[in-house]
Amino acid sequence: MESWLRIRNTGVNILEILELVSKGCSCPEIQERYPNLSHRDLARAAAVVLDHVVSHISVDILFGATVNPSSARPVCLHDDTPWTDDEDEELRRLVRYRFDQRAIARLLRRSERAVTARLEQIRSSNP
Repeated sequence: MESWLRIRNTGVNILEILELVSKGCSCPEIQERYPNLSHRDLARAAAVVLDHVVSHISVDILFGATVNPSSARPVCLHDDTPWTDDEDEELRRLVRYRFDQRAIARLLRRSERAVTARLEQIRSSNP
């Protein structure tokens, strides 16, 4: 099995998670089945899928027709935690795919302000 298909050192295959999602399982239901997976693990699994499958789909297609803001679940923000190298790479990848900052913030579970600030930091350190 390809190493990129495994989530961290859990031994859980991303495809197992995708299968559960396709059956309608929520994040809490997946975490009940796989208690060693964090919310961030699930977000990273989604980012891997985005990287390999939807690199040319617009944010409007991904979020516009499928997310009703009035019924969306509240987002647990991680603005109080430092950015990791993996998150920086995810941020760069999503920018490269032309996701807007609002979508990036939702995917990385950060505020739009935190995403903007981090992008400015990255750009200033890589002129």
